[in-house]
Amino acid sequence: MDEGIDTGDIVFQKQVFLKTDYTLKQSYDILHKEIQSLFIKKWELIKNLDFPRQRQDLNEGSFHTKKETEDYLEKIGVDSWDVKVGDIIMRSDEDIINDIQDIRAKNNTHWMDLVKLAFEVAPVESRSIFKKIKHCDEKVNELLKELADND
Repeated sequence: MDEGIDTGDIVFQKQVFLKTDYTLKQSYDILHKEIQSLFIKKWELIKNLDFPRQRQDLNEGSFHTKKETEDYLEKIGVDSWDVKVGDIIMRSDEDIINDIQDIRAKNNTHWMDLVKLAFEVAPVESRSIFKKIKHCDEKVNELLKELADND
């Protein structure tokens, strides 16, 4: 420990994998148990000051106050610890663009001509297909909004 907030040397750490379908509450509980378990497991070394030290690269980590965390959660529309981790993971711009490209690739480049022809031949079935295309376009619009708000 030192006078800073989370700026001291790293003495023990453990990688913990969380599933995207865990809620924030479940994730917190798991991490809390893991830190306690690591502390208990390493207690003798800690007590005897018998451990290696690894300097932190203070440019890599980050620290956020409770207020900053609350503001961020409010910004992304989270008002409960029951939200799933996967629902709030910030995706990269490239991931969003790739999703848009994948959705657009499913639609034939001449889909409008196909829709016109289909409506002439089989209007009821065509309307069903057109609804699927509309759903894809709505998804693209959601992704474009996500991309625009991804800051």
